[in-house]
Amino acid sequence: MALQINTTLTASDGGLVSSGSHVKIEVMFPMEEDSYNANMKVWRNESAYINGYRSYKPMEIPSLNYNKELTPAEMTGMTQTQIYLDAKAYLEGYVGEGNVDIV
Repeated sequence: MALQINTTLTASDGGLVSSGSHVKIEVMFPMEEDSYNANMKVWRNESAYINGYRSYKPMEIPSLNYNKELTPAEMTGMTQTQIYLDAKAYLEGYVGEGNVDIV
C-alpha cells in the first residue's frame, strides 16, 4: 500500500516533479502513548521507488512527519487503512483536496 500525489511538485533543487509522486509511510506507536507518529518518504514515481532511487523532499510539504493523538476507541480500532487515510488527509492539506490517492 502507498499513496500517490496527483499534482506537480517542486523538489528541493527547484526542479519540477510530474504528477504521480509515490509516498511510503513508516509508523511508530510510542510505548506509553495513545498516538502514532508517521514518517513519509516521497519518490518521483513508483518506478523510482522500486528501482531503489533516492527519495526527494517536496517544497510544498513542509514536514514529512506528523503525530496523531488517538482516543481509546481510535486506538482499539486502528487499521493500516486508517493510517493511510490520515496520511492522505495530511498531505491534501498541502497539495490540495482530491490530489492524493491510496494505491
